[in-house]
Amino acid sequence: MSTIDWPQAITPAECQLVLRKSGRQFTSPFNGTTQAVDDIAERWVLSVTLPASAPGNGLQSFCSQLAGGVNRVRAWHFGTRGQPRGTLRGTPTLAGAAARGNASITLAGAYPGGVLTQRDFSVDSNSDLVSDGCVAYSGGTVAGLVYGLPGGPWGVAQRVAASSMGGTSASQAGIEISPSIAVQAGQQISISAQIFGYVSTQRIQVLFYTSAGVGVPGSAMADWIGGGFGYDLRSLTVTVPAGAQVMRLWVYMHSATAASPEIRVDQLQVEIGAAPTAFNPAPATLLADDMIGVGGHLLQVAADCTASAGTLLVPIVNRIRGAIAAGSAVTWYRPTADFILPAMQAGPVWQPGGIMQATALDLVEVYTP
Repeated sequence: MSTIDWPQAITPAECQLVLRKSGRQFTSPFNGTTQAVDDIAERWVLSVTLPASAPGNGLQSFCSQLAGGVNRVRAWHFGTRGQPRGTLRGTPTLAGAAARGNASITLAGAYPGGVLTQRDFSVDSNSDLVSDGCVAYSGGTVAGLVYGLPGGPWGVAQRVAASSMGGTSASQAGIEISPSIAVQAGQQISISAQIFGYVSTQRIQVLFYTSAGVGVPGSAMADWIGGGFGYDLRSLTVTVPAGAQVMRLWVYMHSATAASPEIRVDQLQVEIGAAPTAFNPAPATLLADDMIGVGGHLLQVAADCTASAGTLLVPIVNRIRGAIAAGSAVTWYRPTADFILPAMQAGPVWQPGGIMQATALDLVEVYTP
């Protein structure tokens, strides 16, 4: 048995993707009421009509490989644009483990467009004066460290202040963005933020790691001198090095030049691209009928949903059939499921002159926990 990708040279002219329920129905002999027992084992059925074509696109061999259901093919919902109608993009993951029977899942890192993460620092759920999604960070010689969430030009900013700090770059105080950000080797990543600095140097710094937490060479940083009270848009663009899957990000001050150094950060945004774009606070969305994939499941969104601070609760039509680990990657572009062709024979009808007539295939999803 082998699993192949749907050939790019074969584009269906028509497509129907429907959910085949799994269960039993009982009708009462007394009042005719129908009751149903659900096995939580629904399957997608994909019916496609492949248009007439001249030989050369591999249709004959494709059908022959699939006939009999021995081999599998990865296929997506050809009736869509290949991406959600909602704005979810980037590299979302499963925020928590999903169990069999779940009718919803929660996504982390749910942002629109090419945005990988962003912070407006407006939420502090535990009232520790460190915004949600940030971790207090300091090193070297720092005294009288204070965190706060004061108002700023765009709402709430993250403030970090000290009564004193050493005058070298080894003395640091600021924040680390949490959790770490999933990236792909070769991507250009732009980090931007509105930064206020006082009697210190401000720094954006990134380090790269494998998914197992092993450091990967290719760190980057940028420094700016902050001498007065005022925000400036600061940015850093990096290329993700080979072998890296995770990026850690810090924004902090160092090298104080006088007493009471301070840094404030607002409108932080990390995005894919060679240059930063304007901060866009619009949350990611998924709309009813959108398709996403995770842990071998091709899932259909049951109702419109909107992310909050990068977290998106998604109601789903077809429930989870097997456990999926937290942190699993979520696919939004052409999410696939594995299908078989149960028919023992399949293939196009040839006309004189070598033209193949339209061909219909009925495929059934297979799921292996």
